Amino acid sequence: MFDTLAPEPAGIGTGARITLRRQQRGLSRKVLAQLVGRSEEWLRLVESGRRRLDSIETLMRLADALRIDDVNELIDFPDSRTAHDLLPGQEIVSAFQQVMLDRSFVTAGAAMPAEPTSTGGLLPELEECQQIWHRSPHRYDQLHHRLPGLLGSVRRTQWRSRTTANDELLMRTYHLSHHMLGALGAYSLGWTAADRAMGCACRLDRPETLAASAWHIGWALLHLGQPADCYRSALDQIAHLGKTANSADANTLRGALYLLAADAAAHNAESAAAAELLDRAARIAQDMNRDSQAYGIVFGPTTINLARIDIALRRNHIADALRIATGTTLTGGYHLTGRIEFFVTLASIYERHGDDVAATFALARAADLAPHDIALDRAAHTLLQQLVQHGNPLITPELHRLVALCRPRARRWNRRTGPTISLATHDS
Repeated sequence: MFDTLAPEPAGIGTGARITLRRQQRGLSRKVLAQLVGRSEEWLRLVESGRRRLDSIETLMRLADALRIDDVNELIDFPDSRTAHDLLPGQEIVSAFQQVMLDRSFVTAGAAMPAEPTSTGGLLPELEECQQIWHRSPHRYDQLHHRLPGLLGSVRRTQWRSRTTANDELLMRTYHLSHHMLGALGAYSLGWTAADRAMGCACRLDRPETLAASAWHIGWALLHLGQPADCYRSALDQIAHLGKTANSADANTLRGALYLLAADAAAHNAESAAAAELLDRAARIAQDMNRDSQAYGIVFGPTTINLARIDIALRRNHIADALRIATGTTLTGGYHLTGRIEFFVTLASIYERHGDDVAATFALARAADLAPHDIALDRAAHTLLQQLVQHGNPLITPELHRLVALCRPRARRWNRRTGPTISLATHDS
């Protein structure tokens, strides 16, 4: 039921790092193979990831030929992590899991330390965490311990005093936690957060809070491979909203639910239903005339454009995707997750269009927005692998910078000083 750890990002493999270093040094594959005493075909297999480095002697020769002081750059550590060597994303998920599994406050009773029984001090903390998530380039570092800790405090507060205000505070904290867990790929634990938020929303029994929680449930179902359930859940909630809920928040959530249902239909290869639902969402966005946010869920013209880009890419209509993307303007106020997603997607479009320079520039824009996000982004890692394999010398320096951002924490071994234990750092 729970994610023990977040799925590990794909990372930039040893082969891609060797390719990049070789290109930086201006060495052909044949010359490097000769320098390490292996065949050109052997090196081709290593660079493509189809063969592993299995000799310390060869590893040291490669490091010498490529002028690499830190041999760790040529080593992958898939199975050797201890509790102190977890990837950053895994550490965050573990912190959430520990808090969400905690039931000590239920059984300890009076022995528990005193907790506040009102939202007074906790609501400003939640609002600050929300601002960090939507705006800060260092959001994972800043929220790593802070958000799980807040969730634990709010859970204990709501347990001691089951008021309407505490229910809403807990719901919103679970919503934000689900955003973060979903971004890390911890979909099972994220679904649990979404489900608990829905429990709070049911007690509140307000159209907007039910709609927001239903969106989280649907998003979780979609990413757990259940598009049909997501589709039904979204449409049921739209029907529940009806036409009587006419607040700005209700309209934003209605549009977001239509868009989610369209995405679910597209995943189920129901193209006609997907097109109809997307059109309904687009009409709502057109009436809004700007992107809006309700209970942390963003919807508006920009999200419609991002959805159309995604559909065009799924259909392999690269020219259409590029046309929509280049016609999309992101304001500085648009939420950080959406901006990063846009630039990574734009980079993918350019790569598929055959423009490696533009693809690298777009990926660099995403990395400049939030370096740590790129380190945890599977799509960015896959794209970097592809760009490295293209061997374009014009982008090699920038690719090297981006690859360095994606290196996970690991045991390190300097070829001059011997084995050590340290942490690879991210620019965050």
